[in-house]
Amino acid sequence: MSFKFRCGSCDAVLRIGPRYAGQRVRCGECDAILKVPTEASGQAKKPASSFSVHDALEGGFALRPRAKKEDDFDLTPMVDVTFLLLIFFMITASFSVQKTLEVPPPDPEDKGASQAIPLEDLQDDSVIVRIEAGDRVFVDDEPINSIDDLSVRLSELMREDRKTEMVIQATDQARHEAVVIAYDAGNEVGMQRIRIANPDS
Repeated sequence: MSFKFRCGSCDAVLRIGPRYAGQRVRCGECDAILKVPTEASGQAKKPASSFSVHDALEGGFALRPRAKKEDDFDLTPMVDVTFLLLIFFMITASFSVQKTLEVPPPDPEDKGASQAIPLEDLQDDSVIVRIEAGDRVFVDDEPINSIDDLSVRLSELMREDRKTEMVIQATDQARHEAVVIAYDAGNEVGMQRIRIANPDS
């Protein structure tokens, strides 16, 4: 059974029969005279466990260095924090509510300019609320402690005097907020009709 050995000059791999073991032969690649090792020494010359880069290149493949795994940046916590902040601002945000005063539309059957009604003609059926500077409020010429107590006083007059209409008379120094509060108080107690009178009337 033939065995392999390597030429010491050209490093070529040669195959030779066991009967030439220990004899001198000529290399078929470089014509160098070399001594054939014995079969045992030839097999043990290069252990199978030893492997060099030269052998890998000669075999047609190359060893590649291990690729370094890049650390990925995890965006999950950042997305969670963003959603939490969004929900927080949506819950805590305060939206301003605009109040409007409902004004009855004009009657299409009425033609020409409307005729002003004197305040004296409305006193019998209406509660007269006068608002002056500093949010001083008078109900039928009687002062009340605070504009917040207006709804209570209006309820009493509706029960006692059966008045279901209301006239708001505000001076030039009265605040618009006070007029709106008085209007809301009339709607709260169920006034059927609320008028806003001219301050000069």
